[in-house]
Amino acid sequence: MSEQEPASPMLMAQIDAIDVVNRMRPSDPARVEALAASINEIGLQQPIIVRMAPDDSNRMVLVAGGHRLAVAKLLGWAEIPAILLDIDEAEARLVEIDENLIRNELTELDRALALAERKRIYEALHPETKHGGRRPKRVSDQVANLATWMRYSKDAARKTGMSERAVQRATELAGALTPQTIAALRGTKVADNQAQLQALAALPEEQQVSVAGLIGTGAANTVTKAREIAGFVPAGGTVRPEDAQLKRLEAALLRLDERQLRDLRAMVDARLAALEPAPKPRKGKSGSAA
Repeated sequence: MSEQEPASPMLMAQIDAIDVVNRMRPSDPARVEALAASINEIGLQQPIIVRMAPDDSNRMVLVAGGHRLAVAKLLGWAEIPAILLDIDEAEARLVEIDENLIRNELTELDRALALAERKRIYEALHPETKHGGRRPKRVSDQVANLATWMRYSKDAARKTGMSERAVQRATELAGALTPQTIAALRGTKVADNQAQLQALAALPEEQQVSVAGLIGTGAANTVTKAREIAGFVPAGGTVRPEDAQLKRLEAALLRLDERQLRDLRAMVDARLAALEPAPKPRKGKSGSAA
């Protein structure tokens, strides 16, 4: 969870003085109605978070708590409890993202996109931790880049309650999906299915967009079915019945990191070596005794 300043001032903020701009997620009307029933019965349990507008006016900008603010407007409140933070736009974005990440209503896709955005902002605020660009040529550069990436993932894990590996996997997933793919998947069941998202991310870009488009229109509900409809694989898939076990391993492989894949390759090599028949002993040449 995002840290707040120990002396963050609490206040009753005028709702009509709060601007709601550039939000990562719009308010969900169904969630607002459900939350309104709860707040109307037991009251608001957690204040919203705001910051002062950068134009030196007396207005405030919402940082976190979009659904709570929408409920307050629905219930006709004039004021709402708020925490006022002295932070800039980038820091405010991190607070918004971290609060979203600790809530359960995010889809796997939304969570991945939020973590990717969080990484971008974190690196802008901490340029010494930036990881990316051209592949390092020297081993020392690779180690340095890995260290900076781990610093980010450790910070994100601590703030959001996720594991470091989950942070890394989700961030990598977001980077592998095209903007067209992301737009097509919004509102679909695949958007909340990590295995399906990983399968999509592994496709070439042109296939990824076509497959996501079929899923988005409802023509297919899985990546495999969409690939069949698009003609990328024959109907029924390319796996023979005797290879069905390999098909079941495909989704698991997509979730392994580089170290795990190398370990798996060593295990496979060892297994193949064990299956190879032992070499037959060479027969000695026959000849007369001296």
